[in-house]
Amino acid sequence: MASKKQNPLSKYSDQSVSISNSVVRGKQAPSLLESKIEALVFYHMNTSLQVREKEDITGRKFSIGYVTIPAQEIISFIGRQKDKGQGGNTYETIRKTAIAMKSKLILFEDREARRFLARSLFYDVSYDRGILYVEINPEMDKYLRNLSSNYTRMRLAILFSFKKNAGFQMYRFLKSYAYGKALGAVDTSIPQNKFPVHKVSCSLAELRLTLGYTDINDEELRSEGSKAHPNWDKMIQTNARKNKYPNWTSFNTYVLKPGIKEINDVSDIYISGVETDSEGNGSRVNTLTFLIQHNLEYYLKHGAADPKHETVTADMDICLPASEPAERHRITDENKKLERVYALFSDETLKRWNISMGDVQAIADAADYDTEKVKRAYNVAQKTSGIQSFVGFMIEAIRKNYSIPEPAESKNVFNQFTQNKYDFKALEKALTESDNNMFI
Repeated sequence: MASKKQNPLSKYSDQSVSISNSVVRGKQAPSLLESKIEALVFYHMNTSLQVREKEDITGRKFSIGYVTIPAQEIISFIGRQKDKGQGGNTYETIRKTAIAMKSKLILFEDREARRFLARSLFYDVSYDRGILYVEINPEMDKYLRNLSSNYTRMRLAILFSFKKNAGFQMYRFLKSYAYGKALGAVDTSIPQNKFPVHKVSCSLAELRLTLGYTDINDEELRSEGSKAHPNWDKMIQTNARKNKYPNWTSFNTYVLKPGIKEINDVSDIYISGVETDSEGNGSRVNTLTFLIQHNLEYYLKHGAADPKHETVTADMDICLPASEPAERHRITDENKKLERVYALFSDETLKRWNISMGDVQAIADAADYDTEKVKRAYNVAQKTSGIQSFVGFMIEAIRKNYSIPEPAESKNVFNQFTQNKYDFKALEKALTESDNNMFI
């Protein structure tokens, strides 16, 4: 009897991939197939990257890194398709996917530059004789290779097990926040509902963009997205006609609920609930807060996480190799300073402006973690009307050392006259003499 053919992806069953949080939380609109291929590319970039020379339009030679993915591995994601006419077979699907991967942009935050950038992840993607060739955009190299901080480590087997794009994209996004010590230790002797809960909040608009239900390839959206602090709601409204599942009911029914179910079924995190925050009385949902735990069922089946793979700081989204204690202590100290900056803002401010930890990080960076600078800027903000972007205003106020505005000069016309100078003693004498003469 012939032995069962081995799955080409089985060699990745115990492997993990490290992806920069800038990319994980980036806004793009990939398909599930594109996303799984991306995960393979990121893995091979750090294990088997190759280099070749190319020429630009002037004839200047330059080196570029690339990886190769065998078609059999991609077919394992999609299954072998029968020819259904033009564009219906497996290899045509791979070819179209290559074109899509090459042309799509990702909108992501550059922490050092403190602004958002729109870039292509890949310089070129081509398919030739059973091999997918993926060339890496040199501008993105620092976000994709040799990562030492601000990244999320995920098991390839988990990523490959997703069948729905919503579940895949939501898992990556939430995993980048719900990491390591944020969730506590894995204790398989207690029930699921006793595991510590870590809360991750984000605006509904940002989640739509992150999951790819609003395509950032639109030029108007890219213009807003390239600002230091993009207005996610404005981007959603700009692209309203093209948004998938535009209202809350359809988004919750066809994206959120199925995505959460799949995350709970196949991954190492468990979403025990989602809290919603609406603007006004029963109006549209504005903010979602995910309640995240370790997934007991996953760890009972696959065993506890191997601590040598990663060491993660508490309360932050930064993952570090266990061999870097000095860097780990530096990040821990940074966390404490960041918490002190976060504590300066009232709950009302945090809620009104939907301020995330990333926003607080940007403000803290602008002030070099000097809480006095942040306090002064916050006092100015509280006494300034017409602010469009709170975070943008805070950063500008810190950098330019804004002070509290002086009260406006009186507009009372009467008070604008130049005051006459009088000899009050002479006036008093004259008035007294006048009063005395009235009774003569």
